Amino acid sequence: MRLGGQAVLDYLELGERDRLKPRVVSDQVIRAVEPYHAQLINKIRYGDMLLAGESLLILETEPAGYIAFACNEALKAARVKLIDAQLFVAYGRLYLSGHEAQIDAARDAALRGLGALTGKEGAAGPAFTIGACLCGRARRPAEGSSVGAEPCTARAA
Repeated sequence: MRLGGQAVLDYLELGERDRLKPRVVSDQVIRAVEPYHAQLINKIRYGDMLLAGESLLILETEPAGYIAFACNEALKAARVKLIDAQLFVAYGRLYLSGHEAQIDAARDAALRGLGALTGKEGAAGPAFTIGACLCGRARRPAEGSSVGAEPCTARAA
């Protein structure tokens, strides 16, 4: 895995030092989830099921790809269930559930792991460039929104 990553960095003429430092946008623990809320979350999930009475960790990072790293750190540190992980756009979002003490341990491990990563400070807030369309133009979040992007009006060449 490291050799593959190094090959990509060499091709792009970049180093690990050139990456953006992760920023935790939000982290929240919801304790003793009610049955109705569990039902609503289970409708949108792609992972395990959230059960009533469990605690739910919601973690958001910028850039989004660091959610995979945070998830790995949390799952190694505690017996929790992966409910959903969104690794796209500007902000990544992670949902984990389990017993209260396990969720607290998972949260601590994820935040500790993200805090240990180095890199350049990135731009924050709604003006942060979140991607490019096929025409190569950068897209920005839609007006009044911190997530999502305006559709590109240019046509691909």
